Amino acid sequence: MSLLDAAARLDRERHRPATLARASEVRRLRDDAGLEWTAIAGRVGVARSTAFYLYGCTDDLSGPIWGARRPIIATLALAGPRVSELCQLDVDDIDLTKARFYIDDAKTPAGIRDVDIHPRLLDELTAYAANRTPSAGNAPAFPTRNGTRRNKDNVRLRVIAPVVARANELRVAEGRPPIRAHVTPHTFRRTYITYMIAAGYDLPYVQAQVGHDHPSVTLSIYAQVMRTADRDELRAEIRALLGVRAEPRSLEQEQRPVGRSDAPMRAFRAADLSAIVRGIER
Repeated sequence: MSLLDAAARLDRERHRPATLARASEVRRLRDDAGLEWTAIAGRVGVARSTAFYLYGCTDDLSGPIWGARRPIIATLALAGPRVSELCQLDVDDIDLTKARFYIDDAKTPAGIRDVDIHPRLLDELTAYAANRTPSAGNAPAFPTRNGTRRNKDNVRLRVIAPVVARANELRVAEGRPPIRAHVTPHTFRRTYITYMIAAGYDLPYVQAQVGHDHPSVTLSIYAQVMRTADRDELRAEIRALLGVRAEPRSLEQEQRPVGRSDAPMRAFRAADLSAIVRGIER
């Protein structure tokens, strides 16, 4: 939640902090000191026309969203795509009506899939779609401010790093400890898998959602959740975060994987899962 809040603040900032600081100085010189524009420009070290521009530079944190950092963070954490998959998403790949998005290009057949958009993420993406500039269907779903397609380095350096830094500023100001974990795009993917397992979703379903070829990767995270003492409390908290009210399907029930392939997948029995987890732990 700290990261989402920080991302929203950054998304609403049209101007860099240095620009806002200079704009504040221009307004002080004009409104409080009563200086003429030429004198203000000389004091600040800018052209007279630039002083005019700076005078009107403000950021309203309750105004429209200008960036895509919050929806990117929300999608990574609440849907679990690989960062390369997120960067390749087009506008038409996200179907808000059916509450899913489509991964059409992947290294393995398991990676080509439909991913369910849970209610909380649906709210986030709906708000983003309402504020973003209308674009062609083949345009990037999460473009840079210049409208170009992002890559993994852009997401790491331009989205995640500044969001974590701003979140820590806010947390320190609120008397809370900073986020000390090293946060990468893959951190969010593992977080999503943990969320889904903690919320009680079938492992085959989770495996299909994230595009894992083999269940062992998903099961290694499942083993960590099984060792958590307060699993019931964690399950309730994660379901609330996802916006899910209905009880997820149990491990014994069949779960057809969500994807464009209709190949059947057998749900693991709880006994099978326990045996595999014991093997992973060993």
